[in-house]
Amino acid sequence: MALVLVIETSSRPFGVALGIDGNVLFDSSEPFDKSSLPDERDLALLVERGLQIIGKRTSQITAIAVNIGPGGLGSVRSGVSFANALALGLRIPVCPFTAFELMGFEAWKKNRLPVLCTARAAKGSAYLGLYDQGAVTAMKFGALEEITSELTAGLGEFTVAGAYRSSVQELLPDSKIHDSGIRVGQARTFMEMAYPIAERGKRFPHIAIPINEQSEMLDE
Repeated sequence: MALVLVIETSSRPFGVALGIDGNVLFDSSEPFDKSSLPDERDLALLVERGLQIIGKRTSQITAIAVNIGPGGLGSVRSGVSFANALALGLRIPVCPFTAFELMGFEAWKKNRLPVLCTARAAKGSAYLGLYDQGAVTAMKFGALEEITSELTAGLGEFTVAGAYRSSVQELLPDSKIHDSGIRVGQARTFMEMAYPIAERGKRFPHIAIPINEQSEMLDE
């Protein structure tokens, strides 16, 4: 049985989930005893406590999935660095996934509509991603108004998730927009997404790289 560690990094506090074959055994956002958990900013202690609660050891982790953003760049970078270091030390794969995959998956389940996922960036800019039917189909960085118009062109009805939910509705008053109520993704969502690391072609050694405004996965 494969013990997978999932680290949600795109906002503080960090989120950690541990599971086997898609079944969540530990979720730091819904702990058995909140008082027994360390400060969520200490990712190493949070992982250690989660392993203690489910009666497992670090050496039993077979793969790590980590959110590479976009999100708070400081927390994303530190979380991804931790995941890479632990994976290298254990000689196991690390699988990167985006904050928009988490948000999109949860929001799409609600009404089966395209999801405009949003995240804050520095200096008033934004990251946006369009999620539909199980995948992020486009990602952009730039001025919120401009890239919102680009990604929603042709969409008469859609759902919005993330940091700019209210702003998007104000920018597009004539569109039929559903507010998902989702601000950030949750670590446990990865367990439901049925994305085995093997399917993504990630093998040891592999280094996860945080998303920033120069990332190649962003559309021009």
